[in-house]
Order: sequence, then structure tokens, then C-alpha cells
Amino acid sequence: MSVVRDLGVLIDSDLKLSSHIDTMVTKAHQRASLILRCFKCSDPVLLYRAFVTYVRRILEYNCQVWSPAYL
Repeated sequence: MSVVRDLGVLIDSDLKLSSHIDTMVTKAHQRASLILRCFKCSDPVLLYRAFVTYVRRILEYNCQVWSPAYL
């Protein structure tokens, strides 16, 4: 099974996006864990802003491609 990266989205030979989703979730989990380890302050507002700034953008990048929704 070969995986190709196109515009930041990983697509395998069966046109499934499970490898992309797994990679992005792993990367977001690592980044969230890093935030919790690095910040000594447990202020919820500060942690929320750090999560939104550093983690949410990883999860939302090209989400229209791998998880389309009809409005």
C-alpha cells in the first residue's frame, strides 16, 4: 500500500484517508501533551488559548477534504 501526500493530505492507494487521520491525531496529541508539560500555570483560559493556537489548527487543516459535510 503506497501513501501519497497531496496538499498536506495523506491518501493511500485505496483512496482512504485513515493514514492521514491517524497521523494528524497523533501529532495533535503530542502537541497537547507538550503544552500540558511546558506550562506550569494551570489557568484554564491560558491552556485554552494555547490549545486553540497550537493544536486545533492541526486538526482543522484540510478537514473539508477528509471529512466533508454538506451544509
